[in-house]
Amino acid sequence: MAQGSQSLAVAYIGVVNGLFASLESLGQADADALASAAGMDAAYVRRWCDAAYAFLYLDSEGDTFRLGESGAAMLPDAPGTLMPIAAQAMLNMHMAERAAALMRTGERPGEQVMGERETLLPWFGPMLEANFSEFFQQTICPNVPVFAEVDARGGLVVDLGCGNGWYLRALAHRCGAVRGLGLDGFEENIAQATRLAAAEGFGDRLHFASGDAHAFSLEAPADVIAMNRALHHVWEAGGPSGPSHSN
Repeated sequence: MAQGSQSLAVAYIGVVNGLFASLESLGQADADALASAAGMDAAYVRRWCDAAYAFLYLDSEGDTFRLGESGAAMLPDAPGTLMPIAAQAMLNMHMAERAAALMRTGERPGEQVMGERETLLPWFGPMLEANFSEFFQQTICPNVPVFAEVDARGGLVVDLGCGNGWYLRALAHRCGAVRGLGLDGFEENIAQATRLAAAEGFGDRLHFASGDAHAFSLEAPADVIAMNRALHHVWEAGGPSGPSHSN
C-alpha cells in the first residue's frame, strides 16, 4: 500500500508538470533535455526520472529515458487514461491532512479547501471529466428522457458546481439545441470551462459564471438544474444551532 501511494505521487508530479507529455513529444531524452522541454528545474527532474524509472513509468537506455507502458497510460489524452487515479490520490492526501486538523477544531471551510494547493484545483475538472464524461454521453443522456425533451425546445440546463464544464459540454455534444449555464465558486474553473467550451464550438450555447449553489438567481427559467459530484457541498441541514454535518 505504501509503495502504491508513493508511485501515484510520482505519477501526479509527472502529470501536472507535463513531464509525461513532454517525454512523449521528445520520444527519448535525458533528464536535462526533458527538464528544458517541460520548463522545469533540471535537478528536480533528474530525481523525478530516477523515481519514475523505479516505479516503471519510464524505460531507460543509458542516460536517456522514454515512456514505459504505465507512463504512457498517465497521459491525460490517452485512451482510458489513468491520470484520474493519480489526481484523486493526491487530492485524497490533501483532504486527509486537512480533515485531521479540522476534526480538532470543528471548523468547516467547505469547498475552499479545494483551492489551497495550486496544482490540485486545475486538475479536478479534468479528473472528473475523464472519469464520467463518456459514461454520461453514452449511457445516461440517451436513457433519461428529460434531456431529449429539453433539447427539443432549446431549453436551459444549469449546472451547479460546474468545475471545468465537462457535464454541459458532454450534454452539448449529444443535444444540439440545449443551452447551458455553469456556476462555480472558483475563477480557475470558470476560466477553464469557458476556454474549453469555446474550443469545442459551444461558446454561443454554454456560458459559465461565478456563483454560489446556496444562493443564486437566473435571468430566465431553467428546465434542468443539475449537480455533479458536488452534492456534499449543500447537504448540511442549517438552522439556529448551525449545521448538523460537516462537508
